[in-house]
Amino acid sequence: MDASVILCTYNRAASLSRTLQTLCELVLPVDLQWELIVVDNNSTDDTRQVCNEFTSRLPFCYVFEGQQGKSYALNHGITLARGGLVLFLDDDVDVVKNWLASFWEEADRHPEASFFGGRILPKWEKQPPRWLAAHSQSLLSGVTVHFDLGNVTRPINDSDPCFYGANSAYRSAIFAAGARFDPTICPCRDNQVRGEEEELIQQLRAQGQIGLYVPEATVHHRNPAERMTEKYLRAWCMGCSIGDLRRGNIKMVHLWFGVPRYTWKQLVIGTITYGVLRWIGPDTTWIRAEKQMASAYGAICEIYRARRARSQ
Repeated sequence: MDASVILCTYNRAASLSRTLQTLCELVLPVDLQWELIVVDNNSTDDTRQVCNEFTSRLPFCYVFEGQQGKSYALNHGITLARGGLVLFLDDDVDVVKNWLASFWEEADRHPEASFFGGRILPKWEKQPPRWLAAHSQSLLSGVTVHFDLGNVTRPINDSDPCFYGANSAYRSAIFAAGARFDPTICPCRDNQVRGEEEELIQQLRAQGQIGLYVPEATVHHRNPAERMTEKYLRAWCMGCSIGDLRRGNIKMVHLWFGVPRYTWKQLVIGTITYGVLRWIGPDTTWIRAEKQMASAYGAICEIYRARRARSQ
């Protein structure tokens, strides 16, 4: 088996169907042997029925993961993968026809690379707000899942932003050596905790592993109306901050009421700046302030949640 594609899904049957349809249209090298592993992470909708509709059209393996959390689903898929290259997709993307072939060919050309990130372009389900579209590739790239380092295949540098799990690939040797996604820093039902891909890539870089950006391996991430709001922006920032705290990226020093003084300062300054400049200031300023405010609030909530859990 040359390649294994792992797609984790949770209660997005209609969206999953669209993604699977684009996989049916892949154009592949004649000798490429691949498999598709769909991990149903405890869905209660029509996910199983949708999968059944595609079993005769794709090299399909359906598996159910009852432990809630994206990392549990990812890790389950990894244990089943037989390919030398393991690729990951989300259930809300459309792949281009040469997506799999591009990853496979570049992995073959660059044996020194062990992990790979593809280009992700937003696909707006409706016209986005001007502030969101204008900063989709910069300040709000995580919110819109927009990853684009240009048109040239090249190594991923430490200064580059971390690519997203919606379009990534790893050599199976990484997982054979024990690498896995951390289940404490992943989305889980309505919990927006984030950072599982970043944590894994951070570990690989620390080991000296080389990453490669593959622009031809493009997917289009579907952004529905509910993701085009400031409410979603704040929830996303809170989730990232909780992930940072659980990964130890927020140092618990110089505490005020159990919270780092710097975090309180971020909350106050971010809230005041956002409140004053939201309607009269430049987008860049109030977006940064809103992200700062939401991130600090997320960290504070997580610190007190963890304290309550320890006391029980």
